[in-house]
Amino acid sequence: MPPPSASAALHLIVLPSRLFIYKLPITSKLPASLVDSLIAPVAPNIPVFTSITRTGEELSIVTDVQILPTEFDVKPEGIDIPWRALKVQGPMEHSLTGILNALSEPLKAAKIPIFAISTWNTDYVLITDDNASAAVEALKSDGWTFVPERAIV
Repeated sequence: MPPPSASAALHLIVLPSRLFIYKLPITSKLPASLVDSLIAPVAPNIPVFTSITRTGEELSIVTDVQILPTEFDVKPEGIDIPWRALKVQGPMEHSLTGILNALSEPLKAAKIPIFAISTWNTDYVLITDDNASAAVEALKSDGWTFVPERAIV
């Protein structure tokens, strides 16, 4: 399903960092290296990525900080393989609908699993590092525009 509009806000960017996903019990403490990365000043336009979600069932962490297993108070049920993020350039209006659906359809057709995260400004679709090139090709073939044009490294 091609993008719902040609707006530059819906163009895609491949973030340069590799991301790691960790699942922990809700009672877990955040590792010190992760807390340090959250409170450290960040210069504008420096690519950093950390998303922490705590529900009544789990604590999920997606971050570009590679956390050593010894830093966790319990063993995470994390996914050890690195992921890449495809960012919808944004910012997007909150009245828009179907963006994640339109992004996920060509990836579904290409049999590429995703992990989606939304923020106030935009959406991110995570794909495993080994599927990154195939995901970009599937989305380009579907009519999505990537900016800036970057090679997957």
